[in-house]
Amino acid sequence: MNCIMWSKEDVIISLACGYVHKHSLAKFVRLDKPYTRYKREEFAEIVSKESETNFELLKFLQHKKEQRVAQDELNTLYLKEQNTLPCISLDPNNHVDWVKELEEYKNDTKLRSKVFNGSWK
Repeated sequence: MNCIMWSKEDVIISLACGYVHKHSLAKFVRLDKPYTRYKREEFAEIVSKESETNFELLKFLQHKKEQRVAQDELNTLYLKEQNTLPCISLDPNNHVDWVKELEEYKNDTKLRSKVFNGSWK
């Protein structure tokens, strides 16, 4: 996994876009007050500094980013090729592994193109 440092701006964007949530990040950092009392910028600064030394936090942030990028790519491909959004089944914990779903969709698309193009032999 290629882990990069997260700047304050990266954390703010991730929070604003809903890629990660404050309550999830609060589990990784030591706070002087409840996480709900921090303004987004102040909280993002704390998370950014903590991510420099906390590998678990860095891994969590990177995982969330990979999932969101895969979700966006899958939605874009699906809309382009099928003019709708994908029908995704949730696991028992109501989570979706978007990276896995994207990989499966790409493999299925390759298989379908082989069948329809007559190269299936």
